[in-house]
Amino acid sequence: MTPAVRNLRTAAMIVAVFALAQAALGGTVLGGSEGIQTIHGYIGYATFVVSLIVVFFAWKASKETGRTGTLYHAISLPVMALLQIGLAEMGQKWVHVVVGFLFLIAAFGLYAMADRPAEQATAQRADRA
Repeated sequence: MTPAVRNLRTAAMIVAVFALAQAALGGTVLGGSEGIQTIHGYIGYATFVVSLIVVFFAWKASKETGRTGTLYHAISLPVMALLQIGLAEMGQKWVHVVVGFLFLIAAFGLYAMADRPAEQATAQRADRA
C-alpha cells in the first residue's frame, strides 16, 4: 500500500468516525437535548475540514494509481458536509437528517473503497511484469 493510499484510508476512517459521532449526537438532539447541539455543530465543522483533507489524499492516490472513482467519491463528502452546514443554519431539520444519513453511508463507503486503487495498481504492475 502506497503512502498516499494509506493516508487516504486513515483520513477516510476519521471522517467515518466523525460521521458516526454526528449521527449519535444528532439522534440525541432529535430526542430533545439542546445542549448537545453545539457539540454536534463543532464536530460538523471538523468533519467538513477533515473531508477536505480526504479529498487531497484521494487526489494524491489517484495520481499514483490513475484511478479517479475514489477521488470523485471523496469530493462528494465536503460538498455534502457544506450542504449539511447550510441546512442546519437554515433550520431544515428533516432534510438535514436525511442528508446526514446519506453522508454517513458515503463516509463508510469511501473508507471501504480507499484501498481498492492500491489493489488495482498492484494488479496492473503485475500484468506489466
